[in-house]
Amino acid sequence: MFLNVGKAGSDVSAVSEAIGRLMSLILRMPGSLPASERIRWMLDEMAGIGGGRRWVSAPSACSACPTASPRC
Repeated sequence: MFLNVGKAGSDVSAVSEAIGRLMSLILRMPGSLPASERIRWMLDEMAGIGGGRRWVSAPSACSACPTASPRC
């Protein structure tokens, strides 16, 4: 899946990248995968998406809203 909106590094770009990655991941994911593994795969897929501002959560800051999970 490819989605292209706005300039790179913007929050809109980060969200569209996250949507595209998740759509692609779900199409590749085995149907027999347990729910806990599905969540782990999704969190791994969101790592590294950068946005326009930092999202702060303890103990560190995340680079975009889609990566702002308990892992950050």
